[in-house]
Amino acid sequence: MNVHDYRSLLGNDLWALVKTLGSPLVSVSAVTTLSPLCAGSASFRLQLGDGRIMKGRRFETGEKAQKVEYLSQFLDTRLFPRVLARCGGALLSAWIDGQPLTALQCSPEILRRCGGLQGMLHTRPLPGELSKKCQRVARDWQAKLERRIRDIVRHDALTSQEGKRLFDLAAAHAPGEIAVGIVHKDLCAENIVLDAHGDVVVIDNEALSIDAFDYDLGRTWYRWPMTPLQREAYFDGYNQYRNSTGFRTHFAYWLIAVLVRSALFYLEAGMRETWRPLRHLRTLLECDVQIWALSFCESFGKEGGDV
Repeated sequence: MNVHDYRSLLGNDLWALVKTLGSPLVSVSAVTTLSPLCAGSASFRLQLGDGRIMKGRRFETGEKAQKVEYLSQFLDTRLFPRVLARCGGALLSAWIDGQPLTALQCSPEILRRCGGLQGMLHTRPLPGELSKKCQRVARDWQAKLERRIRDIVRHDALTSQEGKRLFDLAAAHAPGEIAVGIVHKDLCAENIVLDAHGDVVVIDNEALSIDAFDYDLGRTWYRWPMTPLQREAYFDGYNQYRNSTGFRTHFAYWLIAVLVRSALFYLEAGMRETWRPLRHLRTLLECDVQIWALSFCESFGKEGGDV
């Protein structure tokens, strides 16, 4: 592949970053499969002539790249990849080698460490400049969920009556207060590796946001199939840093929020996978919520999550 091909593949912003590295590219490998909704984004493994290896990420917008760059500075770089540079809508970050957890039979000890990693993330101290944003996100959470349900109804994926019943059900199980801070939004086995030292390390920070901690836990629950015993180990690790009782108490609310976001993602992308979260939502409307929550917890490790 020649220079022109590399530039065309990486895009102008990421290519501009590569040009500052002082060594020529010798190989570029795409490392993501992205949906039509994220048509402007992609991730690459970049190998330079001097032996360095980095990860290059192209975002849909410069605003998203800037947000990830800003929030990454508050992370522990022993556990999350260090952002090295940004130009417009592109980031360079450290490349982390390791064995993907998806290729391992995760032991309870590994799962405890993964849960602890998420617990540490949810207890990272933040500067005062972010406190107002956290307060605003917490205050607007219920309204955001209502908007997303209305959007699903507009796509004709739920009837207006189903949408109203779903929101009323969520409201009935909503927490009184919502704790907000830095969240990962995609913490699952495919985004974690065991490095050369045997430490668990996250390899993908590209959905970093300011959002509800328990929504982030719900995302992990949905994206990472586990047996009940595996989940117990995961939450043992998490509880060393932050108590998960609130998430468990309001489990139905947070899973509704996660399922609604997943369904809306697929609907906006025009993807057929929307049937799975919609099926769960309809099942929820047809049965006792506590029975549904228990059966969902018990069976989910056999089924698996989605986006």
